[in-house]
Amino acid sequence: MKNIIIIHHTAVSYKKSSNQFNAVKNYHISKGWGDIGYHYFIEKNGEIKNGRNEESVGAHCYQKEMNYKSIGICLAGHFDEENPTSEQYAALKDLIANIEKKNGKCEIFPHNHFASYKTCPGNNFDFNQIYNTLSLSSNSEFMDEKTVKILKEKQVKSIAEALSVLWNLVDKKDQRIVSEMKKQVLEL
Repeated sequence: MKNIIIIHHTAVSYKKSSNQFNAVKNYHISKGWGDIGYHYFIEKNGEIKNGRNEESVGAHCYQKEMNYKSIGICLAGHFDEENPTSEQYAALKDLIANIEKKNGKCEIFPHNHFASYKTCPGNNFDFNQIYNTLSLSSNSEFMDEKTVKILKEKQVKSIAEALSVLWNLVDKKDQRIVSEMKKQVLEL
């Protein structure tokens, strides 16, 4: 099972083409790749379309042989010129949560982490939109369901907020340990 996810954008404005999946698929097939290079594709309206089977080798990031090691997710749009839609962010969060239910905790990277000469998935893509909520997913191996529920009820939006809420739940004798953990997390 693959536990690395790489996020891409099409670098084509969704104002120019509102339904990009078929265009990208046809382009990739014309290059001899056999199918769309991504495992999943998210349209402007948040519709998730299946690409290659997750176990299949991708054609989305050849650097460091990531095509063999990762799941590629592409969002329609040019995120140097426009922002992803809220529907795309919501679909991406749900998709990643579902992948993690099957494959376990995944590392999530922008394409430009491996292809530094690119901006992909674009300068306007806000990874905080997905990182902050994914850390509170109910399939977390670090928090029990009760803790996750409390953090969701408080509508925690960041790791710092989560640490603050958790601090108030901890017995005074354990706060020293939590304080040390907090320092380590904030240094990351």
